[in-house]
Amino acid sequence: MNLEELKELLLSRNLPYDLTGIELNEVDFTKLIKFDLSHINLSKSSLIGANLKNVNLFNANLRGADLTSANLTEAYLKHARLKNANLTNANLEEAWLISAQLNNANLTRANLRGANLSEKWV
Repeated sequence: MNLEELKELLLSRNLPYDLTGIELNEVDFTKLIKFDLSHINLSKSSLIGANLKNVNLFNANLRGADLTSANLTEAYLKHARLKNANLTNANLEEAWLISAQLNNANLTRANLRGANLSEKWV
């Protein structure tokens, strides 16, 4: 699915968006600033190489999603459900992962430099 098709789909649905199992490889989510993607359901979706830089995915359901090589730099993933997600080679630099569920997530070669994993400030 390309960006324009995704915009049309989001416009046709009510919040929170349910995009379970949809293929969104290489989509640039930074072009969707007008849309509230918090609480979105992307479980079992394919987001290989997607650009999610600075995207608000608060409380998003990403269980079993394939985020291989996705750019999640500075993404807001507080309370996101990432159980069984594939984050191989994903860039999570400076991402907010506070209270995110990472049970059984594949973080092989993921970049977690500067990721915020707790609410404690040093």
